[in-house]
Amino acid sequence: MKKYIFIAVAALIASAACTKTELARTPDVPVSFSVANYKSGTRAADPTAAANSFLRIDDHFSSAAFLHAEGVDLNSDGTVKTDSYQNFFGNASPWTETISWDSSNKKWAPAQTYYWPKGTQSFVNFVSWYGATPTLSYAYDATASKWTATMTFAAAALTASSDILYADMAWRQTANVSTYHIDDAGVVGVPTVFRHGLSRIVVKAYVQNGNNDIVAGPTDGNATWTVTVKNLTIGSVTTGASLVLTNADPGSNTTQQWTATLSGGSAGNIAQANPTTGVAVEAAAISSSAATAVLPMQSVLPQTIASTVKMTFDVDIVATYTNGATHHELLHKEIALSAFGTSEWVKNTQYTYLIKVNPSQNEVLYDPEVAEDWQEATTTEQEI
Repeated sequence: MKKYIFIAVAALIASAACTKTELARTPDVPVSFSVANYKSGTRAADPTAAANSFLRIDDHFSSAAFLHAEGVDLNSDGTVKTDSYQNFFGNASPWTETISWDSSNKKWAPAQTYYWPKGTQSFVNFVSWYGATPTLSYAYDATASKWTATMTFAAAALTASSDILYADMAWRQTANVSTYHIDDAGVVGVPTVFRHGLSRIVVKAYVQNGNNDIVAGPTDGNATWTVTVKNLTIGSVTTGASLVLTNADPGSNTTQQWTATLSGGSAGNIAQANPTTGVAVEAAAISSSAATAVLPMQSVLPQTIASTVKMTFDVDIVATYTNGATHHELLHKEIALSAFGTSEWVKNTQYTYLIKVNPSQNEVLYDPEVAEDWQEATTTEQEI
């Protein structure tokens, strides 16, 4: 489910026509990418298989790269100049390259062939992403005395179905490495480990009575219960903001995660698409493992959850008794998300909120968890 920058530099990089060059650091060794699994150990030996937990190799991702070349962009002592760098990839502005899986040579590689620079002090910094295209900035920060990169994903590109992926920035790279590989150490390249930039939430409901003896219907022996969750809203949370990622040169050959912040945005609500009719909790949904999604899984901006953020909804309960009589109630419920132990939606994490309805006792319990689908965390059950 998950998918997963170069101008030709004289005397440093091979031409766009892929001609060989003796100016490569190690002659004729092209730049490739070593892409990590999202979850360690779960990628199939065949990366096209459905079991692949990350970027499928029949897809591609984008990359930008910045060259600091010996004698041009570096001082004699190897320190970087404050006003000089070169776009490593040779395409026109914005100098990005498409990285695809080369099944014949078993590697992730750019559309054109690029070679590592020869200078012993030369290095390249790589930024890679998949999904919505960010606005990319690479500039010298005089205050911090270092080069920094910024990616901004515009609010308009972030939707409920978005899956923004970006890799840890690979700083000061000088050669292909085997940091990550699929099934053998021969798969080498720029170390590229992707992460989800957004959070995800889903709200589910199931039915259970006080004695935990509902086995079908659902019924407790005296009545069959029909339960529908309506008018579900989570509000107000930050919506419509841009996601801004920053990364500063650590001064060493390494990969480094991005710092994420929100820009702009306003308070908005997350709500059911069909609030009036709601979602009927299936008769079989009498345990958390069989819960019905009453708010389908959707992406949300990572953010701190204020104590005022509440989940509100109606529980429509109809009891049909064995004597034919019916009983109908519509219960309005609300709870602060903080009561679940949820104080923050963290990027790369999926949160599942479970509503447990006890119709025979008119009880509604809240059973939150953070799903293991992305990255697992721990919360506690909240009883109302």
